[in-house]
Amino acid sequence: MTFVPLLPAEIFSEVIKHYTPVPLQVFEAERGSLLGQPAQWNQRSMAVNELRNLRLVSRLFNDFASALLFSDVTLNFYGAGSDYKDCLRCCDVIEALAIGRTGVFMYTRRLSVSTTRLFRPPFTGPNRPAPPPVNEVVVAQKLVKNKLAQAIVSFKGVELVSYGHASATDPQQLANDIVWSLGTLPLFRHFRLELDYPAGHFTLRSISHLQSFEVIWKQPGSDELLAAEVSSLLSRSPELSELSLYSRGFQGGRGNNVGTEIFTRLDDKISPLPLKRLSFDGIRMTPALVSFSLRHLTNLELLEVEHALRGKDSITVGHVCNLLKRNGIHLTAITTDMNHMTHDAILLDYLASNPGFRSIRFLVHHDMPHQVCEYLLQILYRQILPVQRKTLEELHVGVIKTHHFLNDPLDVQLGEIKGCGKLWKLAMCRALTREEFEHHDTSIVEHCFEVFLKLPLLKDVTLFLDSSVMGSDMSMKEERAWWKLAIPRLRILLGADPDAKTTSSCATTRGVCLRISSAIIWTVSPGLKRNSDEALITPHSSSSKIMKSSVSESDYAASVSSNASKTTGTIKPSSAFSKQALPLHINLTHTPPRMPDVDEVVVPDDPGHIGTLTLVPCTLPSGGYGWKGQRTVEVELLDVERGEERKQVEVLLSVEAVVADSRGPKTAAPVSDHPVSEFDGGTEGYESDNEAANATGSSL
Repeated sequence: MTFVPLLPAEIFSEVIKHYTPVPLQVFEAERGSLLGQPAQWNQRSMAVNELRNLRLVSRLFNDFASALLFSDVTLNFYGAGSDYKDCLRCCDVIEALAIGRTGVFMYTRRLSVSTTRLFRPPFTGPNRPAPPPVNEVVVAQKLVKNKLAQAIVSFKGVELVSYGHASATDPQQLANDIVWSLGTLPLFRHFRLELDYPAGHFTLRSISHLQSFEVIWKQPGSDELLAAEVSSLLSRSPELSELSLYSRGFQGGRGNNVGTEIFTRLDDKISPLPLKRLSFDGIRMTPALVSFSLRHLTNLELLEVEHALRGKDSITVGHVCNLLKRNGIHLTAITTDMNHMTHDAILLDYLASNPGFRSIRFLVHHDMPHQVCEYLLQILYRQILPVQRKTLEELHVGVIKTHHFLNDPLDVQLGEIKGCGKLWKLAMCRALTREEFEHHDTSIVEHCFEVFLKLPLLKDVTLFLDSSVMGSDMSMKEERAWWKLAIPRLRILLGADPDAKTTSSCATTRGVCLRISSAIIWTVSPGLKRNSDEALITPHSSSSKIMKSSVSESDYAASVSSNASKTTGTIKPSSAFSKQALPLHINLTHTPPRMPDVDEVVVPDDPGHIGTLTLVPCTLPSGGYGWKGQRTVEVELLDVERGEERKQVEVLLSVEAVVADSRGPKTAAPVSDHPVSEFDGGTEGYESDNEAANATGSSL
C-alpha cells in the first residue's frame, strides 16, 4: 500500500544523498583516471547510477518515497554542454519505460517534455561548452524518435503536461507521435503547449476532454491554422474551465487577432464552455472577441489581460468588464498591467463602483512613468479598496521582470489594507529615500509589518523595497549596512531571535510568509501579538546538520522560575525580552556633556564626535540576555608637550550589557549558546560596516 509521505522533502533529499555518497564530478574524475575511458562514457555511467539510486531509495522504503520522488518528471533532451548528462538520464528513463522495466513513474502527476535542444544545431563560440560527440547525439536522437512516444504512454497517472515544440527543428512525425501518446493518458486534463510558431503539420486532434489549456507562441506564423486547431480542441473539451492565450514577441500588431479567430470558429451547436478563468497576453481585445465568446463566459470569475495591443478596432479592459456586466456576468478577480490602465479610466471606475472582488492584481512594468504609477495607486487605495475591502482576499501591486518601485502616502495605503479583514495574500511596493538609508531608518518597514500582523487571515506578504529612485550614487556598502541593521530590528519587532539565521525555505501552511524583496526572512504564526510571551516565530534553516538544543525556552523559563525568589528581580524568558527591548545607541565623543540654558540654541554638530555604537538585544554567548555590540573606531592622539601632529589609532570597542539576574541560578544552563555571527544579523560583524561614520553621528 502506498501513500503520500508527510515528511518534508529535505529529508528525502538527504536520503538520496546517503545512497549517492560520491559527488558526480569526483566520481567522473576517478573513473576517467582509473579506466582511461572517454569522459562521455563515464558521464553516461554516472547518469545510469544516479537514476538507479532513486529507484533504490524507493524500493528500500517499500515505495514509501515514490509518490514524492517521482511526482514531477522533466524530460529535457539537451544536446550540448554541461546539460548533456540530463539528456543521457532522460534516455535511460525512456529505455526503462519502453520495455516496462520500472514502475515508479506510475506516481508521476506532472510531466514536462521538450526535444528542441536535442535536434537544434549546437551553439559554438569561445565561451560555449564543447558539444558532445556527434555519434552519441545521433544515438540519442534515434532513441527519442523511436521510443519517446511509447514511453509517454506509460505515464498512466499524469494529470498535467507541459510540451515545448519547435516547428523549425523538431521532426514532424515525432511531434505528432507525442501528441498522439498524450491522447492515450486516462487522467490527462491540463495541457500547456509552447510553440515557436504555428506550423501546418502540427495537430492536436488526438487530445480531448481538457479542463485547462494554455498555449504560447513566440513568432508569427500561420495563425489561421493555430486558431483552427485550438477551436477544434475547445469543441472536444466540454469541461474546459481555464483558457490562456499568450502571444509573445509580436510587433506592429501582427498575429494578435488569434483570440477573435478562435471564438469565431467555435460552432454555435456545441454547448457553452464553463470557462471560469480567461487569460490573454499580447492579444488584441476587440468587440468581436467579446461578442463571440460571450456565450462561453457565463461562469467567468477571473479575467487576466496583459500587453493588450491597441488598434482602431480595439477596446480596453474596462469596456470588456462593462459588456460582461450588461450580460449578467460579474467578475470576482482581475489581473492587468498598469501600462494598460493609463488609457483605461473605465476600468478604474468599474473597480471603484462594483464590490465583490476577491483578487486584484496590478502588474507594473519598467517603462511605466513614475508619476502615472503614483496617480493610479492613489485611485487604488483611495477609491477602489474602500469598496472592495469586505471581500478582497488577494492584492498584488508589484513588479514584473524588472523592479520598479512606487511612492504613495503610506498611512493611506496601510489604513485601507488594515480594513481588508479577509486578505490572505498581499504584495505591495515601497521606495526608500537617501535619508532613510543614511540614518538607518527602518520605521517604514516596521510600521508596515505591524499593520500586516493585525490581519487575522494573512498568510503571504511580500514587501518590495528598493533604492533605485535615489540614483546611482548610493553605494552598495550603504545598502548593505542598512540591511544589516534592519533585519535584527524587524526580528525584534516580531518577537523573533535577532541572532537567528536568514531563511530561504518556503512558508508552512500554518504560518505567515513574510518577504522583503524576494528573500524569505522568517515565518510567523497568524494572529501574532507583540505582547505575547510565547516565541511563536520559528526561523527555518536550510541546513540539516545544525544541532539544536534539546531544552526549549519555555522549559528553561519554568526551571528558573522556581528559584526566582532567590534573586533580586523577576527573570524574563529571552523571547519576551527580545520582543520588548529596543536597540541601544552609544555616542562616543571627546566633548564632556553639559546642560544648556533654557534660551540657548543647541548646535547639533559635535566637534569631538568619534562615532556611535549600536547594541542589539540578543541572547548572550556567556549566558543570559541583554545587549551586545562591537565596532572599530579611530581615535586621535595629540602630544601636547612635543607639539607633534595628531596620530590616529584604531580602538576596538566591544560592549556586552547583561540584564541583572538574567543568567538565573548558577546551575541553570543558558537558553542558547550559539555565537552571534555577522550573517545571522548579530553584531559581531558590525566593525566592517562601521568603519566610517557620517557627520550626524549615525553608524553605518
